[in-house]
Amino acid sequence: MATSKLENFLNIFLKSSGDIKDRAIKERHVGFDFSTALGTWVSGADATTYQAETDGFVTAYRATGNGIITGFTDGSTPPTTIRVKDAVGGNVGAFCSICMPVRKGDYWKVGTADAVWWIPLS
Repeated sequence: MATSKLENFLNIFLKSSGDIKDRAIKERHVGFDFSTALGTWVSGADATTYQAETDGFVTAYRATGNGIITGFTDGSTPPTTIRVKDAVGGNVGAFCSICMPVRKGDYWKVGTADAVWWIPLS
């Protein structure tokens, strides 16, 4: 049975390490610059609906008081589908955080949070 190019690549990749593995990754992804895969961080606001101009990720945290942090994203405005959720207790130093992917064109929103960030995929 003939071995596919993908199987050959995976065999080389899984058996290699260091520089060889790095070279195998670069050869497999010719023309893709990994150093520019992520764009620039942009701060956002909680309880605000945004539309994603590119695929990307939302991160947020809550560190004050008791409460829940919730991330919503879907094709509706405002988004109503809960994708991630976390809770924080009243203990000193307690906090919660979320991270969720968002598709280009979809809307996203984070419930009550102390900080919200968006990072696009370039």
